[in-house]
Amino acid sequence: MGSSTSSLSLGVRASSAHSAATATNNVSALLFHPVHGDNIRLSEGGQRACRVRSYCHGIVFSSRPVAVNEQVAVEVVQVSDQWSGVVRLGFTSVDPRTLAGCLPKYACPDLTSKPDFWAKAMSERFAEPGCVLFFYVTASGDVRLGMNGVERGVFLSGVDTSRPLWALFDVYGNATALQLVHERRRSSVSLEPSADAVGAERGPDFEPGGQETEVAPDHSQHAGDRCDDARPDEGPPDATLQPLLLHRLARGGGVSVSSCLTEASRLGPDSQPAYVLGASPLVPGGRLAVRLLAVGEPRAAGLTFGLTSCDPDTLLADELPANPDLLANRAEYWPLVADVVSWPMAGERLTFGLAAGGVVHVQRGTGRPRTLMHVDASLTLWPVLGLTGGVGALRALGLAAGTPTSSPQEQAAAAGGADDAPAAATPQEPQSDCSVCLDRASDAALYACGHVCMCYACAVQWRARGTGLCPVCCAPIRDVIRLYRS
Repeated sequence: MGSSTSSLSLGVRASSAHSAATATNNVSALLFHPVHGDNIRLSEGGQRACRVRSYCHGIVFSSRPVAVNEQVAVEVVQVSDQWSGVVRLGFTSVDPRTLAGCLPKYACPDLTSKPDFWAKAMSERFAEPGCVLFFYVTASGDVRLGMNGVERGVFLSGVDTSRPLWALFDVYGNATALQLVHERRRSSVSLEPSADAVGAERGPDFEPGGQETEVAPDHSQHAGDRCDDARPDEGPPDATLQPLLLHRLARGGGVSVSSCLTEASRLGPDSQPAYVLGASPLVPGGRLAVRLLAVGEPRAAGLTFGLTSCDPDTLLADELPANPDLLANRAEYWPLVADVVSWPMAGERLTFGLAAGGVVHVQRGTGRPRTLMHVDASLTLWPVLGLTGGVGALRALGLAAGTPTSSPQEQAAAAGGADDAPAAATPQEPQSDCSVCLDRASDAALYACGHVCMCYACAVQWRARGTGLCPVCCAPIRDVIRLYRS
């Protein structure tokens, strides 16, 4: 009897598996919908969507509703260097057929400001030919994102899964063409994380097979007594960098500093911030390099960087608050920027530079540097490194004086010289177009980071809804100041 029951159970399971496979095979291949933005042209039987002009009017949908947990994969097949911004991804419960002839210029915010549309902009570092992005919605309404076989975590939340959902794409900015990647081709791409894929994502500073591949989620294990100067995963040393020691006492929250004073590790959970100060100041024209050692659960952003006029040698033990947000209440100068790194990964290298004019910029691996904030460079400033978000441990690689890795503005000035072009043609001027609507001039300064990247109307709406973070440096927007130019 037991044998018959077991056989029956196996038969039912086999039948269920066959039915599930049949149902999956009966689903039509995902294509792009014939209803799309004015500048979109479909080709290859609806598998490729190309924006033929301008930077907008590139909205397109999936040809059919997408099931819960069904992965949608697209490859960025063409890019342009004429624009800024990149593809937007998401879902909608509105049947695209009802939108024929009335699609707006942008998915964000034109559609996302309406009910039943959920989408978000990707980082510009995803605008690389051959980059395969995949995303899917879970039963709880979370949209999870991955890139080149590596799942990164929750991309956006709050999607209503009780109704049919169509995938939503906006072929925007630098991304000019997308192609759907189907199951047969995805099997060769492999959407499961692999050591090679993870190593590739971590950039040229990460070497598969080095110690970084074995980083454990337990952050407290990283800041021990391992103080070897030469490590196989560091690669050739940078001769321009001098050792930067982390201050043993000047720190806040649950943080442990190694005996060699070069590694810091968060002792508490990811939700508990921690930070440490450098023992040496970062001088104008100097740069600071760090490597992320441990990253916990996938997070959209992490790491806090800042500078302070507070000499750490003057501090007493436990004098600093546990929460870095409270540092602004002290009498010293404490400019900080949270969430410096989007989707941080263990093993990657970050370089922070302080220009003579007070511009602080960050470079991720060998990528393009971007501006973080502006500070008062007339003060002596010590670096502040915050283990926030998904970042649980880091190593200070060194500090260098002299010419830093320049920001884009400095590169343009150095290359062209003062007399080669009028000032208005250089990137040193504030953006002439709002980075949100792309129509009106940027006439609003965001407080406290100071960036001028939006028109006043968009800046007010941006602060009121969503995360309220600066689109340039991700610093919280505390206020919007309107600018009047003569």
